[in-house]
Amino acid sequence: MDTEQPVTLPPVMAAVTGPAVIDAGDDTLVWVTTDRTELFVWKTSWPASRRILATTSGFSLDWPHVVGQFVTWTDTQAQYALDLRSGAYTQITPKFGSAQGWGPILSLGYAPERDDVASAQTVVDTRTLPPLAGCEPSWNG
Repeated sequence: MDTEQPVTLPPVMAAVTGPAVIDAGDDTLVWVTTDRTELFVWKTSWPASRRILATTSGFSLDWPHVVGQFVTWTDTQAQYALDLRSGAYTQITPKFGSAQGWGPILSLGYAPERDDVASAQTVVDTRTLPPLAGCEPSWNG
């Protein structure tokens, strides 16, 4: 930005075509394919991107966010989070809701049980969370 000159993108970034939604953090890029059936992640330390999830359930993957060492997304029914440290992911809202990220800070909105009740909000500093239990991911080995 300081030079206002175009730069050459890393090959992995240059190869991303037609993402429906894309987001980035300090060293992580996440995107959903145009048909909203695949979720990809790339960290600058990886030689290539990784397909993290593919859905055939009829649900659309959408709104990915990089939140510190986590990636969040929705399948239109609930919010999910992938822990890049352990490779595990989990559902983080009971149904619907929202997830937003600002650096390592995750803000979750929970859908109200009744129409006359406001949605609940939770804010978490993801740096304080232990890794989700899971197998050692192939990108760490």
